[in-house]
Amino acid sequence: MPSEADNQANLYVRIVSNFNPGLSAYTATGFGSAYSGSGPWRFDDVCFSAVPEPATSAAVAGTALVAFALLRKRLSGKSS
Repeated sequence: MPSEADNQANLYVRIVSNFNPGLSAYTATGFGSAYSGSGPWRFDDVCFSAVPEPATSAAVAGTALVAFALLRKRLSGKSS
């Protein structure tokens, strides 16, 4: 999700049935069916969650490794 979505009291999400990139349009999911953007879909108790992108995870892991190395160096210096 974009950072603009963080901590928003009202976040609107559009859920579509199927997007056909070749036609640059929304299409029906069933053979012989028609797509209409005017019909309502109803959802209840929807939960959105996110997983950090790989770059964020790598940065956190890298920071943890540096902190561990500094702590280890500090502790090894005290024991000598």
